[in-house]
Order: sequence, then C-alpha cells, then structure tokens
Amino acid sequence: MSSITLPPLRAFTNYALPPRANPMVFHPTPRTPKFSLAFILDDNRPLTPPATRNQEAKVQPTQHPIAKDRKRKRKMTAEEKRAARSCCIEGCTNYTIDRGLCFRHGGGKSCSMSGCSASAKHRGLCWKHGGSTLCTVEGCTRGAKSRGLCWSHGGGTKCSVANCQKTTISKGLCWTHGGGKRCEFDGCKRPASQKKQNFCTK
Repeated sequence: MSSITLPPLRAFTNYALPPRANPMVFHPTPRTPKFSLAFILDDNRPLTPPATRNQEAKVQPTQHPIAKDRKRKRKMTAEEKRAARSCCIEGCTNYTIDRGLCFRHGGGKSCSMSGCSASAKHRGLCWKHGGSTLCTVEGCTRGAKSRGLCWSHGGGTKCSVANCQKTTISKGLCWTHGGGKRCEFDGCKRPASQKKQNFCTK
C-alpha cells in the first residue's frame, strides 16, 4: 500500500486586520502594576483610578431644594402686649385670668355655690360665700385684704398720696383721692356699680 504525501502547511496572514495579541501574555503597565489584582488575574483591561470611579458614581441631583419663605412675625410693642393681656371690659386695665376677663369681672373659676357667677377665691367659693380669709381682728367678719386685716382695720395697700392712711381702691388711690369708679350721671360723685351700667344705686 503506497503512502500519500501531503503538501506542507502554510500560514496565511490577513493583512486587512491588525495582528492579535496573545491573550496568555500580559505585561504590567503604569495603570496595572505587577502586584495589582488585574495583573494577578491576567486581565488586560487598565484599572480605573479610585478618584475617577467616585466621580462617575456621583449622581447629580435633578432638583434643587426649594427654600421655604417663612414669614417672620413682627415683634409687639410694650403697649400692644399690655393691651393683649388687659381685661376685655371697657375701661378695665387689669390683667386677664381666663376668657379675656380679669378676676373682678369673672375671670378664673366660678364660685361652687349654685347660681353664683362670681369668681372663686378660696376653697372654691367667692368672698360672699366664705371663700376669703376673715379679718384677724376679734369680732370682725369682713374678709382680710392683706396682713390678715380687712380694709377697715388697715389691710390692703395704702393710698399713694403722701400722709394718707386709707386703703387704695384702684390706680393706687383711695376713694377720697380719685380711686374707684364714679357714677356717670352728670354731677354725681357716688360710687358706680357695674350691674347698673356704671351708674350709682339711686
């Protein structure tokens, strides 16, 4: 049996394409040093610097936060603060306690006695029903104003007029020096009653 002789193999080169690098051969570069993970794993892709990666990972916000316009409240003057805390009854300058009223005009808790709308002073009762402390003078049944004494026995604040020993009614003055309310009737100097619409009892 005769043997067949084959022609020698020839390697053809394609000049249209660049020569392909051997994937098994890898040379270290400045981007992929010898001790880098890419060199150990034989990865021929250059490493990306960490700074570049962080910059690429940042996502620019699409919307800017809207600044809220906060309205600043104007500071109240001393007169406005005083008016806001004053009793709502016309002509009364006392401070409010409850419901826009001062103690004299029904502010605060009411008397626990049925049918009584006066403000409670002590033990849930008004001064008419025993809610106030009695005068310490023996035999006196009036309510004590200060220092354990009633008006008649020297309790309460003294009149601001010099050498006056009487007790103040309002505005730091006693009745003689202009304290308290007067009847609104022309020429009448008697005490005014709120129940009588600021007129006297006559």
